[in-house]
Amino acid sequence: MGIGRVTQLHIAPDSGEPMQARKTVDAVAERGLRGDRYFEGRGLWNFLDEDPNREVQEASDITFIEAEALAAVEQDAGIELSTGAHRRNVTTQNVPLNHLVGQTFTVGDAICEGIQLCEPCGYM
Repeated sequence: MGIGRVTQLHIAPDSGEPMQARKTVDAVAERGLRGDRYFEGRGLWNFLDEDPNREVQEASDITFIEAEALAAVEQDAGIELSTGAHRRNVTTQNVPLNHLVGQTFTVGDAICEGIQLCEPCGYM
């Protein structure tokens, strides 16, 4: 396995808007990613998710997805998600994200804490 890296960054300025690719994004402590709907307090916080056991997304959340998971969905299920359609902020490669739950880790200069797995939302 190679060195883990970020392959894509996305934000959505408002709920329901398409994700916008970014080359860089500012991560702000206790707020999240500058310009993202959750940073601005305009996210749906999973209100459209029908799973009553899901925890509410906090304003400071940053969501991650593995490029390998996207490739597996495409190969196994024949579903190709266009860039950003996964509704996650950070796409990684060679980073086993499930192992980061309960851990503190860095992405660039940002210090992150793995809180919980990020299952597909009802909106997606």
